[in-house]
Amino acid sequence: MRLLLLVGLLTACAAITQDLSGKMFTFPLETNTTHVKLRTTKQDFNAVTVCQRSFTDLKRIHVLFSLAVPTFANGFMLLWDGSDELEFYTQNKFAVFAKLDYKLNTWHSICITWDSASGLAQMWLDGLPSVRKFTISGSKIRGAPIIMLGQEQDSHGGGFDINQSFVGMLSDVHMWDYVLSACEIQKYVDERNFTPGNVLNWAALDYQIIEKVMVENKAMMKVLLLLVMMTACAALKQDLSGRMFTFPLETNRAHVKFNTSRRDFNAVTVCHRSFTDLKRDHILFSLSTPSSANDFLIFWDNTNKEMEAHIKNKKAEYGGRDYKPNTWHSICTTWDAETGLTQLWFNGQPSIRKFTISGSNIGGPINIIVGQEQDSHGGGFDLKQSFVGMMSDVYMWDYVLSACEIQNYVDDRNFTPGNVLNWRALDYEIVDKVLLEHKIFQRRCSPSHKKPTQHTFFTDLKRNHALFSLSLPSFHNAFLLYNLASLDSFQMWVRNIFTSFEGLDLKLNKWQSVCATWDSTSGLVQLWVDGNPSSRKFTSSGSSIDGPIIIALGQCDQDSHGGRFDAKQSFIGMMSDLHMWDYTLSPCEIRKYAKDFGYAEGNVLNWNSLEFLIIGRVLIENKQNT
Repeated sequence: MRLLLLVGLLTACAAITQDLSGKMFTFPLETNTTHVKLRTTKQDFNAVTVCQRSFTDLKRIHVLFSLAVPTFANGFMLLWDGSDELEFYTQNKFAVFAKLDYKLNTWHSICITWDSASGLAQMWLDGLPSVRKFTISGSKIRGAPIIMLGQEQDSHGGGFDINQSFVGMLSDVHMWDYVLSACEIQKYVDERNFTPGNVLNWAALDYQIIEKVMVENKAMMKVLLLLVMMTACAALKQDLSGRMFTFPLETNRAHVKFNTSRRDFNAVTVCHRSFTDLKRDHILFSLSTPSSANDFLIFWDNTNKEMEAHIKNKKAEYGGRDYKPNTWHSICTTWDAETGLTQLWFNGQPSIRKFTISGSNIGGPINIIVGQEQDSHGGGFDLKQSFVGMMSDVYMWDYVLSACEIQNYVDDRNFTPGNVLNWRALDYEIVDKVLLEHKIFQRRCSPSHKKPTQHTFFTDLKRNHALFSLSLPSFHNAFLLYNLASLDSFQMWVRNIFTSFEGLDLKLNKWQSVCATWDSTSGLVQLWVDGNPSSRKFTSSGSSIDGPIIIALGQCDQDSHGGRFDAKQSFIGMMSDLHMWDYTLSPCEIRKYAKDFGYAEGNVLNWNSLEFLIIGRVLIENKQNT
């Protein structure tokens, strides 16, 4: 009994610390409850240094660090006042540090020091010191401390105010029980070899998260910041070879603007590659001037199954195009002002030449946009004409390209890059939710020597049915794959948010491989049927699938966690070779999976080592390959 008590005491007293190097706390919501509590056994301070890094876009008052003791709610507290001042409190006395360059949407390194012998406090913002100011001297900070990030304590451990809460990211929090030297502070700012905190140490932190706070990789934030900077620097030309723009959402805002100094054209060729599953009208390329919204426009008319070329508001229609969904297409359009003739080249196949308008140049300040159709110069976007999918290899010339050059472009061989727009030296601006990603190619994958397996299903159902259902107590459709009755439509649910995929080649009475991927950082999902990818689309980002999970095959739509099934959504047929990973599989690995040769087996669910429970009438049989 004594031994058990001793083990219990040791377990209760042992602080479980974690190395958060390269991590950050993300506070995504304005609340009066969400916070992180940092634990220490230290209860007596006659000097303190606290250093941390923070990132926020808050323009109001917000707390950065809050330490309370039973006798002082503001035992050691740092607060931004919403204008240009940082306020420091110790034992309810405060000093104000003004005229600080505390920019929004920027990582700042902030250190504050205080010494009870002199009573002096000093602020260091990004390595620059403030004047030293008096607060209180001759009195230590005593008592059991409660240290918090995210909320300001008006009482010992409570009294939170939503209007003083922190929203943003915090990282690299260290605390010392002495005044750090200027040299050590500079090392901290520069992220060089500094002495970690002896009270709080980010590399060995004892903490507790209360409510909606996430621990994320800080490096990813730096990548996102770099992308923002790249977006803002519109004048920088970039080589986008092997890259693509992904338009994951149907919106009337998201687009990419191409910049050029050219203002006058008596001939034009535009070539691009696109990939979509849209079954409605949508824009592919839009060039406008102040005098004409549709000076050079390429548009898919889904009702009439025609590709349209608009030149100075005159239209030519091209039917009979095999514009398949979920397929990369190469499209080139030419126009010459002298003859007025336009021509469309679809995957290298020319149309007849049609007359639009002659004797008049395209002239004036131009706006070139992909993703939206301009009904006015630079605006007038319509949600129902927007583009959703992937686009790549956009080039524009101020002359009519020869048939041979167009074929070289289609074949991706050595062609003359555009002299107006050049994908390899592109000046562009991303507006709203558009991602720049590596292009998905239909490549062959090198074989490996792992044990061959396959992920497949086989059914003759013509009604709605589920293929995979993962639920949490908080989200019944945390990860759900759902086949709609139309057979070429699929729904993918992530955290109760769904995305539809159209134009998929789903067949009855045939074994088919289906893969679905999702990444919480970007929020993008993608479906692969028999190794062929869909468009990448947006669902839910910034939050993980976290909690006790129930994974079910055969029943759909867990309307409660693990139950409330609907017979009309159940699966009838055969399933085999189920694998699940906690990362996004590469296109090459997915194709290996579909072709049934060596791939990395699932690290969450592995068909070759599966733990499962059969409920009701389900049989395990030898697989029938056809």
